[in-house]
Amino acid sequence: MIAALHALESAALSLDSIDAVERSRDALRDQFNSFKIANSKVDLLIASVGGPDGDWVRTVAHNMAADLLQADEFAQIEPDYSDSELGVGRTEDELVILRASRSYKSTVGHDLGFGSINGSASLKDWWAPKVISGQQHWSVYSVDASYMIQHARLLSEFLAEFLEPWARELVRSRLK
Repeated sequence: MIAALHALESAALSLDSIDAVERSRDALRDQFNSFKIANSKVDLLIASVGGPDGDWVRTVAHNMAADLLQADEFAQIEPDYSDSELGVGRTEDELVILRASRSYKSTVGHDLGFGSINGSASLKDWWAPKVISGQQHWSVYSVDASYMIQHARLLSEFLAEFLEPWARELVRSRLK
């Protein structure tokens, strides 16, 4: 499942390099389908042998993968969130950056219904500092980065910080 998501991320980055976002659905379909198959296998594994609850992390990973697959549609949509939805306690300068960041707006959308992550900050609160600090110079966090670059980086960091640790715990729980 993780390997399929990394393949999807890599394919999205190569797609961006040829400036072909409008073809994202066709270009990324195979990697997305590989992820869906792997995710189904994980469902079967958990149903048969148990393991740590990972519904939220797998659902968010699926939604982030869909953001890349459907970039031909989603890159054109600019959701309009209120300041309170973007994050309570933010300065006006921070809100300007967060309003302009497509990847941050995705985390706001993916947060709905999930609240906190493992009892800590919400998904948007986890991503906001990376986006805000990434504006000092061009980076993958920059609001000037393309839709595909911003979302591929979001998926990559979500995998490293949430999905991979959950998968390691799943394996450890079966080895006990």
